[in-house]
Amino acid sequence: MRKEHFKLYAAIFPMIFNSEGQILLHRRQNTGYMDGYWDLAGTGHIDAGETAREAVLRECREELAIEVSLEDLELVHTVHRVGQADDFPYLYLYFSVKQFRGQPQIMESRKNAELAWFAIDQLPPKMIPDRKIAVQKAMSGQAYDEWRT
Repeated sequence: MRKEHFKLYAAIFPMIFNSEGQILLHRRQNTGYMDGYWDLAGTGHIDAGETAREAVLRECREELAIEVSLEDLELVHTVHRVGQADDFPYLYLYFSVKQFRGQPQIMESRKNAELAWFAIDQLPPKMIPDRKIAVQKAMSGQAYDEWRT
């Protein structure tokens, strides 16, 4: 009998920076998850048949109307999340995006209440806690983390 392999969900988290070094966040609404909280703008799941970097490019284009090049992406932090009550084990991939073309704008107004730039040392108090931790760890140079909850 063949044992079924472990299944793992994967999501991408662009950390989009402007020329002043501020990070772009959006305030969630109508998603059923942490609505009213700030999150990294342009986050999403990796679709079948695409790579993680391709997912970043697609999500930035679809959600923010900005264009990003593959060479402008740098993987800066990875989190393996296990043990959540929702029983969805995840691999979170955080990419630094320091170059993009276009002006970020809300393209999915039903799910995105607001876009704003924040200084990295002044992230909003009402930011999704695990995202804030991951950003801080990425900025300190920590490449990998595991969360068991």
